[in-house]
Amino acid sequence: MSEQRMDVYLLAAPQPGIERSALVSNLAAAFKKDVPSIEKMLRRSRTLVKADVGPELAAKYKALIEKAGGQCELVNHGQAAELQITAAPKVQSLALEPMATPKPAEDEDDYDQTEAACFCVKCGTMIRTGLTHCPKCFTPVTQDGVSKSKTTATLLAFFLGGLGVHRLYLGQWWGVFYLLFWGTLIPSIVSLIESIVFLCTSQKSWDEKYGNVKKTSGVLIAVFIICIFVFIAITGILAAVALPAYQDYVNRAKTQSAMPLVLEAQKKVEIFIKKNHSYPNENILVGLPDEISSNLIESIYLQEKAKLQVTYKFLKDKNTIIWAPKEVNGDVVWTCNEGTMNVRYRPEGCRDGHGADDSSTNSALPTPPSELNQKVFSDDKRVSIQVPDSWKKQDLVAGAAIGLAQGFEQNYVVVMVDSKVDFEPQMTLDKYAALVKQQMEANSKNGVVEQQTAVKLAGLPAQRFIFQSSVEGVKIAYVVTLVESDKSFCKIMAWTLQSRLDNNRKILEDVSNSVRFQ
Repeated sequence: MSEQRMDVYLLAAPQPGIERSALVSNLAAAFKKDVPSIEKMLRRSRTLVKADVGPELAAKYKALIEKAGGQCELVNHGQAAELQITAAPKVQSLALEPMATPKPAEDEDDYDQTEAACFCVKCGTMIRTGLTHCPKCFTPVTQDGVSKSKTTATLLAFFLGGLGVHRLYLGQWWGVFYLLFWGTLIPSIVSLIESIVFLCTSQKSWDEKYGNVKKTSGVLIAVFIICIFVFIAITGILAAVALPAYQDYVNRAKTQSAMPLVLEAQKKVEIFIKKNHSYPNENILVGLPDEISSNLIESIYLQEKAKLQVTYKFLKDKNTIIWAPKEVNGDVVWTCNEGTMNVRYRPEGCRDGHGADDSSTNSALPTPPSELNQKVFSDDKRVSIQVPDSWKKQDLVAGAAIGLAQGFEQNYVVVMVDSKVDFEPQMTLDKYAALVKQQMEANSKNGVVEQQTAVKLAGLPAQRFIFQSSVEGVKIAYVVTLVESDKSFCKIMAWTLQSRLDNNRKILEDVSNSVRFQ
């Protein structure tokens, strides 16, 4: 039995929803004909495209026409058509040359593969090269588009998503924001979720969205490269700042963690000093072993004047702090400004005032805080003064209205009030100041008055001067403030060791300025 032969007819009416102009353009591209030739074919209701072809080739013609948005009718060869064809023999001349000769059987299987160049961005239908609109949904075709790989996008989102590389690959310029906010880690979390979404997306849905993406422009690539350099620069700056700061923090934490062993050694030294009123210079004298160490401390040795030299393990050099004791009013206070350790790594109480790494330099004690949080009244509540919380009441001078001391820094202050009733009417503030200086010079050895100035205290006239002298062989510096009120003269004497005057003068003046009369 011979094979049935078919005639292929092109109907003039386009598929529903397809405009005629789009049909003409698609057919011209599909059959490689010019537009006027296609227009001429569509002027008739039916036009014979190809006659006497096999069923398989006829089906291919039909599929090609329908993909272009047109309608096709297949009729058995030699059978009369249901509608009258008003075509003259010239119609045959409109037959499309590329389709005139059937393809060899071995090439027919490759037909669809060679025609599909991209996918519709709306419905995902494969679109043959040259078509301007999707034959199914009539969506315009992006001529310079490319198809993006789901696998590639998934891998980029998983490994480089925090930098927005996957979004740039998909032609989305806003991927640069991933890079700009990379430091917050939010882009990395979002891109990890996106990689999972990409992986779970069906191939059809992926092709609908990313099957015809515009090619990445040079401007976008340039912007991304600039952002990369900015990102590297910012990361480098942050690393340069953060890493040394973190290292300092680690070393300070190690120094603080080693303090229990230091405090234990200090306690034994304090017991010896209080009991014998002398300063030991060997570990054995206070009951300390010669070898003292821990995971952070290499050694602790007693030196002259009971100084404890602590050597730490975690620093290769400049790794010592020297703790120096001193007996003050029956208590032992420690300073820690000597040694080679950098000030950045020292405990908080050993940082201020440490100006050199030379272990022979004994810097001044830390400047006391100027926060005057404690208000102290005299017994009759007529006079008050404000001092830091560390100051304590103490009877320093007989007859003083207020007496306070800060033992560790060796700062002291007394407030004394003299009623004007006890003086002649002609007594003035200047004469009172001269009398006070005369008394202080008489009671001291080699006393010197310096820097006398007129000041105001709570709106009242006052005078202030520095008086330096020796008391039982100890050099003392006084900050003396004299105030005149309506009913009395007030004498405020704040003092410290001469070697600490520069360091402690501000707190002594602040305390003196806080005196108020009720």
